[in-house]
Amino acid sequence: MPKLTKSFIDRVEPPASGYVNCWDDSVKGYGLRVSSGGKRVFVAMGRVKGKAVCFTIGAYGVFTEHKARERAQSILQGMREGVDPRDVQKQDEAARV
Repeated sequence: MPKLTKSFIDRVEPPASGYVNCWDDSVKGYGLRVSSGGKRVFVAMGRVKGKAVCFTIGAYGVFTEHKARERAQSILQGMREGVDPRDVQKQDEAARV
């Protein structure tokens, strides 16, 4: 897959059912998930302590491809250090209450 750019993201056709992942060449583990309804979200996929983790960064439009790539790099670095982003998200939500 090529680098995720605005023009590439706009050209991706939604599948008939389910979703399709498009992975970025420049950042391993960073990609775009397109659902059958046409929704586009950025994802980061890696391993934390041997367990596969897929984390949704955010929707296309809320995040630009540049900001999503930067966020993915940060999340993937944390995964390599053993930090599960889902646990961090839960802790942040608990702190807000």
